[in-house]
Amino acid sequence: MSHDTVVSAETPGQGQGPCSLQNRFLHGQTVIFRVKVVDPQTGNELTNQDLQGVGVDVQSGGGTTLDLQYGPHPPGNPTDHYWVSPWTIPNGFPAGPVSYAITVAGDHPAKTVSFDIAPSKLTVLQGTYTPPQTSSSGNASGNASGNAS
Repeated sequence: MSHDTVVSAETPGQGQGPCSLQNRFLHGQTVIFRVKVVDPQTGNELTNQDLQGVGVDVQSGGGTTLDLQYGPHPPGNPTDHYWVSPWTIPNGFPAGPVSYAITVAGDHPAKTVSFDIAPSKLTVLQGTYTPPQTSSSGNASGNASGNAS
C-alpha cells in the first residue's frame, strides 16, 4: 500500500494541471488523501471490485473517519486510478502534525499509519486559507491570514 497527501488542482490559486504533492496545509484548505493498494502475492492493484473499502482515520483533533472512493484521476483526462477522499481542515483544528491511519477492508485487510518523521508528516499550520481574488485583468492574488511560514 502506498499513500500521499496532495492539494487539488481545483483549489483556487493552485493553477492548472494535476494535483500537487503537499503535506503542509492551512485551516480551510482541503487535503486530498490518495491511496494505492496492491496485492502482495500478485502485484496487481486492488480496486473497488476487490475490496470492501479503504478508509482514513484522522486521529488528531478529536478524530475524523473518511471513506475513500476508487476511480480514475485526474478527472477529465485520467492517467491513473486510486482511492481518494477530500478532507477540509476545520477552523479550530489544532495546528501541528496530524496522525492518521489507513485501513483496507475485505479479503486483503491491511493497515498503515502516517510517517513519524516531522518533515514528512501532514501538518496543519497556523492561519486560515484565503482563496485568491481574481482581478479584472485575470490575475489572481491571495494570502493566508496568520503565520503561515
